[in-house]
Amino acid sequence: MGDYENARQHIDIHLVDQSKKGTVDDILAKQDCGLFTATYRIVLEDDEEGRYFIAVTKEILKEWDVTLEQMHEDALANQGVFLYELKNEITDLEMDGATQDIKKVSEDQLKDKGKARKPVYILTNESAMDGSSLILNSRIMNDLCAVLGRKAYILPYSSSHSVVIPSGDKAKELAIEIKNIICDKVSEEERLTDRIFTYSIGKGLEPYDI
Repeated sequence: MGDYENARQHIDIHLVDQSKKGTVDDILAKQDCGLFTATYRIVLEDDEEGRYFIAVTKEILKEWDVTLEQMHEDALANQGVFLYELKNEITDLEMDGATQDIKKVSEDQLKDKGKARKPVYILTNESAMDGSSLILNSRIMNDLCAVLGRKAYILPYSSSHSVVIPSGDKAKELAIEIKNIICDKVSEEERLTDRIFTYSIGKGLEPYDI
């Protein structure tokens, strides 16, 4: 599989809901992350037709002579972040957060928006592939909460996208409403999880029980 130093910057994380049994092959390098299992991919190419990758197996990890923990940290370090304003909870979720009405803003741009920012966002990465793994990245999530407020409700509804709702008036009710929309509009095969989580600086990612 070649040298790890060459592969390092191309490693990404793919999340799987642990409640979905039989979805992670035993030959894969994997790590438990709360209610999720993290698997790893060497991304060869991202384009309009999809993502081309090689799954990292335990054998590949052994050939590289690198620990799972080190690869996980390197994958987190590779991550970039993008936020999309969610203007219509129903139509935008049907289109997986990719309608023409959504304005893409980077983390730095979000800081400049101040009070003009919208109350609900889609969180993903630059390629919009495996973007829900960003919820494992404390650096990114802490920076995000520092901008949006110290706490947010997180709905990682697909492997690529998460809904982010800053804490505030009726935020819990909105999170539940959007969860119901996700269950109705996003197929079970495409959904990463039906759970709602909270993220706060200091406590990190926690499941939110309705």
